[in-house]
Amino acid sequence: AGGSVERPVKIMVVEDVELNAEVLLEILAMEGFETAHAVNGEEAVRMFRESEPGEFGIILMDMQMPVMDGATAAARIRQLERADAASVLIYACTANTFQEDRELAMRSGMDDFLTKPIDVDVLLKKIGKAVR
Repeated sequence: AGGSVERPVKIMVVEDVELNAEVLLEILAMEGFETAHAVNGEEAVRMFRESEPGEFGIILMDMQMPVMDGATAAARIRQLERADAASVLIYACTANTFQEDRELAMRSGMDDFLTKPIDVDVLLKKIGKAVR
């Protein structure tokens, strides 16, 4: 490709199942993305709040987690008083493909939906569109 020397988008993986997180982080790293891992929604909100504005381009948010679920965390991130809180892309990641889940994800301010187990090609296509 070449062209602009933008730094790669940093992706936060919010996932409470260690194995799922490791697989995803590994794949993203191999694709050249910088990553960070949060184990629940509360940690995700804190990590985002403490990050540099614009540091994270994408958040892959598991919907079902202990402590704070993905929908709550997404809504909290959207409410933060900073420019990138509105623009960061948040993808709901869930094994449930029920309409209610999608509606909940969208209502909480998420941008899109990924079905688990996450299809990496689909993920990379979505990210590619987002990054361009």
